[in-house]
Amino acid sequence: MNNNSVPCTVAILTKNSGHTIARALESVKNFSDIVICDGGSTDDTLNIAEQYGARVIHQNPLLLDTEGRIADFGAVRNQTLDASREPWFFFLDSDEYISKELENEIRRVTTTQAEGVYALYRRYVVGGEEVMCATTYPNLSMRLFAKASVKRFIKKVHERIELKPGVVTEKVVGTLYVPVDGTQGPSPSKMDYYIQLQVNQEVLGASFWRQFFHTIWWHARVSLFYLLQLVKVRLFCRGKKMPLKIELSRHVYHVRLIRALWRRRKEFRKI
Repeated sequence: MNNNSVPCTVAILTKNSGHTIARALESVKNFSDIVICDGGSTDDTLNIAEQYGARVIHQNPLLLDTEGRIADFGAVRNQTLDASREPWFFFLDSDEYISKELENEIRRVTTTQAEGVYALYRRYVVGGEEVMCATTYPNLSMRLFAKASVKRFIKKVHERIELKPGVVTEKVVGTLYVPVDGTQGPSPSKMDYYIQLQVNQEVLGASFWRQFFHTIWWHARVSLFYLLQLVKVRLFCRGKKMPLKIELSRHVYHVRLIRALWRRRKEFRKI
């Protein structure tokens, strides 16, 4: 291990990510262990991964749907966790990248601490320019942890790592950049894909009416909070703002989720 190395596994999920993966890998090239978990790329994703010395594992077909898309993100993330070689673990999406400041901070943590879980700050990038004003800021995301401090990834969609009892999340400085394509927000097909996974997850839970009204109540509160944040950001924040349609796509998602849950109400009654 050279003096510039970051003693940490970084794991990235890919599928035909050739247009973004080089930027992601360039930002984490100093990590001692790079794991690519691929879902059947037919472009140059794996060639690029090889150039950066990444180890490639393949997404378990049992965790994919009939179209080859991930059906259980938590379980696929656990594949990368099982494949990791370092005591510390960091995960990144194939279109994201990290700042040099964040790399240095991860190096500091992983060389001085034996345990811990850390959240970091995410920033959106639109048209190559960093977004300074968005309703989700400060946008903390729990991405770095010692394997000794956690259990496993949980949830099929919007997955997260489950902490061991008594573990408290800390923060690190530096930035994880999240590029956003266009100004319209996620496509309806992509939105419906995540909604389908979320509904599948909730169908296995409580009775329909309990789940349905809980979903309405929860998402109504979230929408109200972010609508108030949107007014605040638009009036008072100075700097590049997140495109309005992208901000509003969050609320479209909530409505489509409730509608999808209602359409599948009969499946709850069979349980």
